Parts: sequence; C-alpha cells; structure tokens
Amino acid sequence: MKIPRQLQRNEFRFVPIQFGSKKPFESKWNKRGGNNYTYDDPKFRGYLQEGYNWGTCTGMGDLIIFDSDQEVRLNEIGVAQKLPSTFSVRTGGGGIHRYYICKDHGDKIIMYDTDALDEKGKPLHLGEVQTLGFQAVGPGSTHPNGSKYQIETDEPIAEVRWEDISTY
Repeated sequence: MKIPRQLQRNEFRFVPIQFGSKKPFESKWNKRGGNNYTYDDPKFRGYLQEGYNWGTCTGMGDLIIFDSDQEVRLNEIGVAQKLPSTFSVRTGGGGIHRYYICKDHGDKIIMYDTDALDEKGKPLHLGEVQTLGFQAVGPGSTHPNGSKYQIETDEPIAEVRWEDISTY
C-alpha cells in the first residue's frame, strides 16, 4: 500500500490498523506526539509492507474529513452538492471520505437527518465531520466486510472554513 501524494505532508499523521479492521491498535495514537507517524516513517512503512490497514489522523495538520455514511441521502437533500470538490475515498462500506484543510476547525460534528428515520425510528445517521482525536481508514485498506477503500476523486485537498463546513 502506498500513501496517496495528496497526503504526503509532514504535518499529517497516520496510524497502523489490523488488516480487516477500522480501529488503530496502538495506544495514544490520537494524541500529538503519540503513536502516530509521518507518511515516510520507517516503522509505519514497515506496517504497510506487512499488509496492515492504515488510517489518517484528523485534526493534525489542519486536516478534517467529511465522513458521509449515507451518500445517497446527502445527495437527495443537497448537502453533497454544496461540498467543495476535493480528494476523496470511497469507503469499504460505500460511503465517501472527503478530505479538507480547515485551519479554524472546531470539534467533531455528528450529522443526522430528522426528516428520514432509520430502522429503529430514530433520525437517520448521515456521518460525521472528523476532527482532532479521530481517524479515517485509508485507501487500499480492507473493510471488515472484505471490500477495499478506493480513491474516488484524485485531486488536491481543498481548503474550507469551519463556518462553511459546519452549516451543511
């Protein structure tokens, strides 16, 4: 596996994840100075060579990820069309991870649709905007269902303002 060129920045951090999993296994991976690595760190590259999944730490290097679990519904309600085009990854579960630089980001946002309900009658969970302390599984990794995460949009990472991204 290879880290995409858009993510090959020294200010970004990455974590190894067991093959077929979505959760990092090292402690303190989500802390600055913790068990997270630059894209070219020899230890991290060793994990990749052994076939581990990997994740991109959010919030570090001002990187946030708009993690849409319900892409069809986000299109229906017009949110997806408002998001700036950017580097994105199709998840193994069928969602989209949109990567953005946001210098003034706030805390994680969990998105719900109050007009659509899930099978339990609760507002439909649409996804999250992942910020400091979280991560998103990277392209080339394997989802627990066996599907691969794949680059969807191969272009530069767009910059957004928190004020704009948090109003969608």
